[in-house]
Amino acid sequence: DSTTPPGSRLDHLKEKSLQGLDRCTRASHAWIVRHPYIFRSITGSVIVLFLGLASFLYVLVSGLPDRNQLKALGDNSQGTVLLDAHDHPVFTIPTQYQIEVPIEKISPNLKKAVVAVEDARFYEHHGVDGIRIVGAVISDIRKARKAEGASTITQPLARMSFLTADKTMHRKIKEALLAQRIEQVSAKEEILELSPHKAFFGDRLFRAERRSRRL
Repeated sequence: DSTTPPGSRLDHLKEKSLQGLDRCTRASHAWIVRHPYIFRSITGSVIVLFLGLASFLYVLVSGLPDRNQLKALGDNSQGTVLLDAHDHPVFTIPTQYQIEVPIEKISPNLKKAVVAVEDARFYEHHGVDGIRIVGAVISDIRKARKAEGASTITQPLARMSFLTADKTMHRKIKEALLAQRIEQVSAKEEILELSPHKAFFGDRLFRAERRSRRL
């Protein structure tokens, strides 16, 4: 009614809202009284699910490297440790046999090629590319097999630096979390500088410089 003062209309709406909330509360209480065992089962299941999820997240996050370790991602004073299929150290490649090349000395064509082939949206995402993940899932469903990967340049860098190569969901979640953390502490160019130094370039050769000298 246009003749009703605005204050009165507001009070009326508040009163109706309170009445509706009161009816819902009474109805919920009545349902709980009539079905106590169902209510207890639902409550218990929710608590167990919450505790299980909290425990899983704690175990997942507690083992990740801290911010200082991530900042030292490029440091390699201990050399490269190679692991066997059971994640046991086999031998270490000393640093004197590794060829480090700063980003300004890496060919722009190589940088563009790595981004174009491995991660076309590298400069747009923050470690994990949600659009690429959705595209990969759709492609896999259409072809009824794992036909397309969704890893960014940062994700394998995180895996090769801190994780194992096992293909479990646990490791993949850790890899995604680590990739996002790395992007928080490192610039894109730093990540692009580190990636060719750790990536596999075929013929049992790692690192771009080693690959180029073999050609």
